Amino acid sequence: MSKFETTVHPETQVTVLHPKGVNTPDPFAPIVLKPMTTDAGIIPGKALFLQTKKEGELEEIFIHSHSDAYAPISNQKAFETGQEIMNATEIQFHPHRMIWNGKKYIAEFLADSWKADVLPGDAFSLGLQVQNSYDGSLVFGIQYFLCRLVCTNGMFIREQMGGFSFKHLVQNGDSIIAEATKHVINQGAMLPELAQQFTAMTKVPANLEMAKHWLSEMVNGTPKFPRSNVIDVLEAIEQPQAATVWDLYNAFTMVTTHELNPFAAPELSNKVSKLALAEVENDINIL
Repeated sequence: MSKFETTVHPETQVTVLHPKGVNTPDPFAPIVLKPMTTDAGIIPGKALFLQTKKEGELEEIFIHSHSDAYAPISNQKAFETGQEIMNATEIQFHPHRMIWNGKKYIAEFLADSWKADVLPGDAFSLGLQVQNSYDGSLVFGIQYFLCRLVCTNGMFIREQMGGFSFKHLVQNGDSIIAEATKHVINQGAMLPELAQQFTAMTKVPANLEMAKHWLSEMVNGTPKFPRSNVIDVLEAIEQPQAATVWDLYNAFTMVTTHELNPFAAPELSNKVSKLALAEVENDINIL
């Protein structure tokens, strides 16, 4: 995470996490679309530019060469859509942070009143990532996660929580918002079941062999868990009290949440979630 820095967005007062030296640090910078031109004249397609932090200067972000109908959703619209859905649930959410690298954008919201306990004093809440991009690398939509409140570790479990796409928001805005609101409420209803699985993790011992197996799975594939953070995981096993699957799981999510590129974190977090849940899939009856 050392390559990222934080600023506070002046309009929303939400923390923005972005790469150091990014030309356009404001995720809500105005979009400018220009026709595609060559020496032969105008051709189908549009080029997307952003207004940089230098007044009057534009930064080219993306070229859409297929159609003049290209109409990107602005990050500000994505953020406002997230707020609209949060308000419609009638559950108190608050913006947690925004993540922006000049092309991809994520706005995170946390539910203040949708919480569940793993152990006394160790609770988690429902989180939502509203994601967007100007280069097509992220589909405009919602991705769900869980936030452990004592350390703000993010836990992504796609198989159980899934996501939601705003593919036709422009044409069917009200109905899509209503559908997304129901989807969010359904996710909140899953918290007790997930709490039961997490509590089961606190009762299953972890050991060095388990940690090595998880690490062998995590350091392979794309994206990779960095080998430089292996020691952080092993220290969770070497604590004075007996380590559990919950301890090991959180050692990994501490790294994925706070140490890595935030755009790679969901994939790695989802990967370790599957490993952790596999350790307790037959042990729910021990609660």
